[in-house]
Amino acid sequence: MSAPITIREFAKREGCDEKQVRRAITSGKLKLDKENRLDPALVHSGWRKPIASSKGVRALPEKTKVSAKSVRTSQSVRTVEGVTETDTPAQTAAKVIAALGAENDLGEAIRIKENYNALLKQLEYDKESGLVVMVSDVAKLVGEEYAKVRTRLLAIPSNFAPQIHRCKTVSEVNDLMERAIVEALEELTQGGA
Repeated sequence: MSAPITIREFAKREGCDEKQVRRAITSGKLKLDKENRLDPALVHSGWRKPIASSKGVRALPEKTKVSAKSVRTSQSVRTVEGVTETDTPAQTAAKVIAALGAENDLGEAIRIKENYNALLKQLEYDKESGLVVMVSDVAKLVGEEYAKVRTRLLAIPSNFAPQIHRCKTVSEVNDLMERAIVEALEELTQGGA
């Protein structure tokens, strides 16, 4: 049996605060000897639950092994197949990376990210300078222009019907219709109503 140790030394070996050791003595979880010392065999004996807020709290040896059975994504928890409790953290990380399809090392991933960021900045610059326009904006403008053309062309018969009615030959009708279409197209080209 080793020599009894002080409360301060016991707390240091346990990795906790002296107050916690004194509370355990008061509650009867730990027993002092006649010299107000503690048995060193009680260190890491399970007399306490680790408190995250305590100074210097360390996980007990049996809790130091880390295993990841699931990876949290932004939408759900995905189980990674092939990960076991006996895997080391490095093995677990390799299996998670393989399952998620991350094939690049950190340097390559950073290079890819920076290249895409540069392309995005270039696209933003081109958009601001007017070299690039949004397809939806172009489609909207073209649709508006086609609507104007349709409206103007549909107005031709009602505007020229009385004049066409007075024509006596096919060539006169043809000339009148041609003149009406040319006027409508010129009007649309100049940005008129």
